[in-house]
Amino acid sequence: MDLQWGTIPDWVAAISTPIAIGALLTEAWRSRKQRAVESRERNDRAEAAEAERKQEQVARVTSWLQDEGKAVNYQNLTPVIDNASAMAIYDVVARIRGLAGEPPEEKRIRIIPPGTRSVAEPWLAIRAESDELLDVEIEFKDARGLRWLRRGAEYREITGIGSATA
Repeated sequence: MDLQWGTIPDWVAAISTPIAIGALLTEAWRSRKQRAVESRERNDRAEAAEAERKQEQVARVTSWLQDEGKAVNYQNLTPVIDNASAMAIYDVVARIRGLAGEPPEEKRIRIIPPGTRSVAEPWLAIRAESDELLDVEIEFKDARGLRWLRRGAEYREITGIGSATA
């Protein structure tokens, strides 16, 4: 029996073919993995852009308490809501918080047009010497129909949660 080992090109082909197939499969696996990473990054960027777009209006709505200063022994506190955004805000609820043992006082404003400041009538009188730290929080619906709660510089979406006081 005469054994034939083939020519050198046969040997090269026999060795390089499985190596090429292995390299092809490895590259296909790496490419698929890279596409998955790029897809996740694209989704993350889209979600971040959506979150930024959602928060764009709420970041331009601020509130604070103003003392009308018309009484001698009392402060007449008034919530001021400034809508510096380019869109109206709706169904605004302003609450004064911080009175120990008291439920928050509320005022409702149906709409605050864009670029305007709303000053509600004074409704809370406290002793002038009171050292209680009071603040105002606002709950409102933005132009996209999302509900937000804003306390000072912090804000969060409460759409679908119900009222923040519940």
